[in-house]
Amino acid sequence: MESKNNLLTENEKKFLIAIRNNNNHIALQQGGTQIIKDQEGQRKFPNQVTEIQGNKMATDGYGDIILYTVPDKGTAKIVMPNTGEHTFKGATKFTEYPITKEEQLFLQEYLKNKR
Repeated sequence: MESKNNLLTENEKKFLIAIRNNNNHIALQQGGTQIIKDQEGQRKFPNQVTEIQGNKMATDGYGDIILYTVPDKGTAKIVMPNTGEHTFKGATKFTEYPITKEEQLFLQEYLKNKR
C-alpha cells in the first residue's frame, strides 16, 4: 500500500475514503460507533474513534495508524502517521477514524489486482 515517501496517491486516498464511508455507514446502522472525546486522541486511545477539540493535529507519537479525519468544517482527508502537523482551517473540532488493517489489506489487494 505504500507509495513514494510513504504517501498515498490521490486515487488511493479516494478509494480508502469510500471504504471508510461505507464502514461508517454500516457501523451507524448497527447501533453506531462510540466516539471518545479526548485531546490525546490516538496517543491515548489507539485504533479507537476519537474527537479532538481544535483545528490542529500532530501525527507523531501514535504508531503507524492511518486516519480518516473529519473536521466539523472543511474537507475530510486521509492522514498518514508521522507526517507532521495538519491544520483544518475553520474547524473547531475533528474526528479521527482509524483505517483498519483489514481496510489496508483490502486496498493492497485491490491495487495488486489492478496492475
